[in-house]
Amino acid sequence: MRLAMITAGGAGMFCGSCLHDSTWAKSMLARGHEATLIPCYTPLTLDDEPPTTSRIFIGGINLYLEQKYPLISRLPGWTRKWLDHPQILSFASRFSVSNEAKELGELALSMLRGAHGPHTKSFEELASFIVNEYRPDAVFFSNALMSGPLVNLRSRFRGPIFCMLQGDDIFLDGLLPEYREQAIEQITANASLFDGYITQSDYYARHMSSMLNLDLQKFARLPLAVDTSRLMEDVQLDSTLPSRSQRPVIGYFARICPEKGLHQLIEAGLILAKRGLDFEIRAAGYLPPSQRDYLQAVQHRANPLKDRFRYEGSPPSIHGKNAFLRAIDLFSVPTTYREPKGIFLLEAWAHRLPVVQPAHGAFPEIVPADDYSQAGGLLFSPDNPVDLADQLEQLLLSPEMRMQMGAAGFAKLHHHHDLTALGQATEELLSGWLLKHQSGQTSAT
Repeated sequence: MRLAMITAGGAGMFCGSCLHDSTWAKSMLARGHEATLIPCYTPLTLDDEPPTTSRIFIGGINLYLEQKYPLISRLPGWTRKWLDHPQILSFASRFSVSNEAKELGELALSMLRGAHGPHTKSFEELASFIVNEYRPDAVFFSNALMSGPLVNLRSRFRGPIFCMLQGDDIFLDGLLPEYREQAIEQITANASLFDGYITQSDYYARHMSSMLNLDLQKFARLPLAVDTSRLMEDVQLDSTLPSRSQRPVIGYFARICPEKGLHQLIEAGLILAKRGLDFEIRAAGYLPPSQRDYLQAVQHRANPLKDRFRYEGSPPSIHGKNAFLRAIDLFSVPTTYREPKGIFLLEAWAHRLPVVQPAHGAFPEIVPADDYSQAGGLLFSPDNPVDLADQLEQLLLSPEMRMQMGAAGFAKLHHHHDLTALGQATEELLSGWLLKHQSGQTSAT
């Protein structure tokens, strides 16, 4: 079976959705299928090099120019392809882009309107490549915000088209109200052309079904997964990885922004310090230019911790990420928003790290509270630094608990969140669609 996976580039940062799309493609390749990532907007920044198209579609430069100057769409094809070249887009993505809510709202709406917006030519180029050149058996969109080309594609492609929902609500909720409502209405209209919707948690299926007014019966759940062999190869091959500190280290690895909750981890650290506990907090992850003031505020707030807190930047490769995770003892990304997946937990479990997460979003499904011995971590009351400190304290004071929970997470990772689990579930999804399609139904299982 040949699968096309339309995914959005991360503009130079390691993006959880991009990484999972890469893992998804590899899970199908491992089962004898052909799966290719088709990047849009900007080049992909990934831990490895899965099969991708050499061209970036709906490139960010063309997208911006079409939005600002509609006549740009009349440029000759060679000019548009040059602007979509990965090196040109990579260079452009180094510069800060506008994050004005008004401009983001206008751009989101124009993209979602598909054939009725200014990006028709870009969308037609993508649809033509999929139908005439790649010729897949099934197509997957990595989020609903990319559904603008769907009208162009649906009229020419007879196979199933699915949409993965993985954080669309976060972007939509950041728009000005008038744009948010219009964008939701347009996504709902576009979504009628999908054969099914995919999430990685039951929570997110319910949430997006309600938000976008979509039939919950058309939702399917696929397991969150990581390539465990890729995460563990440094443990086996790289003897230069640092050993863990003499005092327990709490680690944070995620984008540096208020939604991910680094400030809450610092508040919990200040509480733990007042209680007399010996520990360190180390943070790493991509720092968007727009969040530099946020990081400075966090660092200022952490001054009483002195040398017990440091930000280590953003590792350029999976080897740097592995080195960071190998040097910590427990892991927490105390998000203030309701996380739809939580791929960073799987990466922590690959290194046998216990996790401490807020009891909202997908986290209670990944770290169930009914059996802590098998959960792989602990949950705390959301937006409650005192409770976060309480849960961290349990693990800081008990190396045995850290070891037991880390081992439980490692076992869960290899039984439920690896390439095999994801590949099998995807095959079942497609087989179920084919059976229903043959009987005159087109809803996803």
